[in-house]
Amino acid sequence: NSMPVSITLYGNMAIDGRNKEVFGLDYKSTNRLSYFGQLIVGKKFNDWLSLQVNTSFSHYNLVDTSYDHDAVGVGISGRIKFSPQSSIIFQYDVPLRIKSISENRGFKHPSLPNFALGYQASTGTHDFQVYISTASGIIPQDMYMRNSNDFLNGDFMIGFAITRLWGF
Repeated sequence: NSMPVSITLYGNMAIDGRNKEVFGLDYKSTNRLSYFGQLIVGKKFNDWLSLQVNTSFSHYNLVDTSYDHDAVGVGISGRIKFSPQSSIIFQYDVPLRIKSISENRGFKHPSLPNFALGYQASTGTHDFQVYISTASGIIPQDMYMRNSNDFLNGDFMIGFAITRLWGF
């Protein structure tokens, strides 16, 4: 492993596909948009341990008046490989409560931390993941701004993902 760390910038823009009546009387098409940006620093320490740390920024163009438009968060994720094909994967994301960017006094609807734990099986061409997570949304901005699930109270989701690996 010749590179000490890898640095990645990830971003997305999402469009809310619900009926326009959900967005109120002053509807604009831009009300549907949300954005997410994340700086990820990762390192493969050896053949069995890889870790990543991240910092992120989320924004929704339209929110209920008791919510904030913006959120900042930090997280850690990793993979512990225990055989050539099998790994345990984990993720922990914490939304930060930063008063200087909050539009509301106090945090009326603070998003809870996200915790995820999973199993990954790899073949030569695919990765299969089965996991449990407190994240209730499929996009990362939901994790940092709208997560109300508490792992300690049994509030978790079960997920499955398949990734196709390309060798070119």
